[in-house]
Amino acid sequence: MKTVVLTCDKNNWLLNGFYRQWNKYYPEVKPIACGYTRPENFAYDFYSLGAQENYPANKWSDALQRILQEVVGEEPVLIVLEDYWLTRSVNPTKIRMAEQFMLEHPEAIRFDLTTDRQYSSKYKYYEASYDTDIIEALPCEYYMSFQAAIWNPEHLYSILRPGETPWQTEILGSDRLASTKLKVYGTLQWLMRYQIMVRNGEFIKEGDWMYPPRQITDYDYRELDSMGFIPRLADNANENITTFAR
Repeated sequence: MKTVVLTCDKNNWLLNGFYRQWNKYYPEVKPIACGYTRPENFAYDFYSLGAQENYPANKWSDALQRILQEVVGEEPVLIVLEDYWLTRSVNPTKIRMAEQFMLEHPEAIRFDLTTDRQYSSKYKYYEASYDTDIIEALPCEYYMSFQAAIWNPEHLYSILRPGETPWQTEILGSDRLASTKLKVYGTLQWLMRYQIMVRNGEFIKEGDWMYPPRQITDYDYRELDSMGFIPRLADNANENITTFAR
């Protein structure tokens, strides 16, 4: 199974912090970053789709279709974004369980690795895998969410439409997905915990705006800062960071 990190030129500076957290908490897997311009002094695998101007926001879905065809192939793929910075260790056995579940359930388009579907309140209990409770998500808002998940690439491609922004893909794609027989699964446990580092176009230190709240440790934050992966703090109470706004 491949792991793909989606990025763009405005946000590819986040990749170094992403990989620092990933290598610390999930070193067993080496993600492939997929975007446009390779960041300077970037030490990891990077697949370029060419010039960013060929893929404005309303062609986000076109870029993802290319990635599925040119990078992913036919096996399940774990898709994350560059501002999903891990906050604790990932258990590889649990991720392999989710991948195996996808392989054994051809109707599955997505296996949520966070609590995204659990806290949608639209799910039913499916089965247990040892100490992990698997749920089947029910159609609702953001059924097509791009929070961290393992995807069936063929099914994902079938739901995508050219000429859509990521927000349109999630919202309109949720309606398209709900009209099919494809299924979304997840767990009642948190297989992958991360803080989303960008909100409303700004890098933000605090994770209490997310539900449930989650936070990079102070120790990790200090280390990331010492490595130059944290931009200059703006002088305000929320410690929002505007230097690298989307």
